[in-house]
Amino acid sequence: MINSFFFRQNINPAVPEQYVNCFKQLFISTHNFEFFSFIKDSNRINKKNTKEYYFIKRISNTESNIQELPKSLRDYKSEYIYLFDLIFKFFINGCQETDEKLILMPNAVRRFLEIYTLMKLPDSTDQVDERIRILMPEHMELKTLHHFSHFTTFEKVMKHDEIILNLSQAIGELMTLLGKDELHFESLKRAVTR
Repeated sequence: MINSFFFRQNINPAVPEQYVNCFKQLFISTHNFEFFSFIKDSNRINKKNTKEYYFIKRISNTESNIQELPKSLRDYKSEYIYLFDLIFKFFINGCQETDEKLILMPNAVRRFLEIYTLMKLPDSTDQVDERIRILMPEHMELKTLHHFSHFTTFEKVMKHDEIILNLSQAIGELMTLLGKDELHFESLKRAVTR
């Protein structure tokens, strides 16, 4: 309905195939992410105008405020692509220990691996570390990726771990794993460089 009602052809006699905006200003509100993605990707919404995205945050039962939509929701189609962007940027910047996102990386790697290995092996009932072994049998020494793949002790939740110093190795192993799936890896890289 949006594409046919608000954007119409045969209005400009000089260029009948041109889509014309049939509104002065258009506000669209939704709580549905599929619909939100459709709106963001619509080729009929005038690309010359700046599209602005807002988030209505409920403060109480009777009060809300309007905020700018967080970049992670505005710019990424999924958590998976957001996590890849975070990890890939950290990787191409040399996995610097001084990076302010260093402390977030183990969780980002773990979550990304959970999603990636389930996509690759959707019928698997194995834990993520076993799925990694299936996908990378030649790399028997996956200690770092295995370590980031889950939290098995209370200590891992409560304090920093010295294995964070092996983060560059873990991310290197992840890039090796993704490099084996060249079509997917290249598509991921394109998705975060648009």
